Amino acid sequence: MKKWIITLLLLLGWGFTMAQSDSTQLVKVEAGDEVDVWVPDATTMQEKSAPKKEKTRKESHKRYTFDELVKKYGSREGYRTVIFERKMMQMMAERVKDQDRELANLLKGIYAIKALSSSQYDPEFEADIKSWPESLDYVSLISQVEENGQWTSYYIIDGGRWELSAFMMVSHGKGQKEQTALLIKGYFSVKDISRLSAIQPK
Repeated sequence: MKKWIITLLLLLGWGFTMAQSDSTQLVKVEAGDEVDVWVPDATTMQEKSAPKKEKTRKESHKRYTFDELVKKYGSREGYRTVIFERKMMQMMAERVKDQDRELANLLKGIYAIKALSSSQYDPEFEADIKSWPESLDYVSLISQVEENGQWTSYYIIDGGRWELSAFMMVSHGKGQKEQTALLIKGYFSVKDISRLSAIQPK
């Protein structure tokens, strides 16, 4: 009777692992003179239960934020970085308020203008600035213009009335000397795009 109890315990002990595929190998366990019990091989079970290695994904092109682009290229020869912060924008607004009140109000709402440009063609820089807008959330492509091999793309993130908006311009072209990335952040609306596209630090 004890031999059957041993057999039953062995079967119960392996009962939770019997949900394996039919390819699971069995090994014989000696349970006594009268009964032989076949149970799943522990080695096979370990192999099946081991976590599968994930397939290595093909790495895509790294997408940089604007500040990361400045950090990567700003100190290199042939590159130029221009940054205007909020105080500068307020000073500019004061200067033009008598001539163009609408532009002055737009400048007052701008928190920063950042530009990064290269004076010589660099395929790495071109790839980075092309993918830069893709690093941002809720970005929308407004338009693209091609002229003599030079592509200029305009993007915007519309923050609405309560959130900061962002306007981006990327200009590049294979073999073209000048490549530029421009970022303008502040409180402005989509209707201001035509004025924003004309704002480029010299």
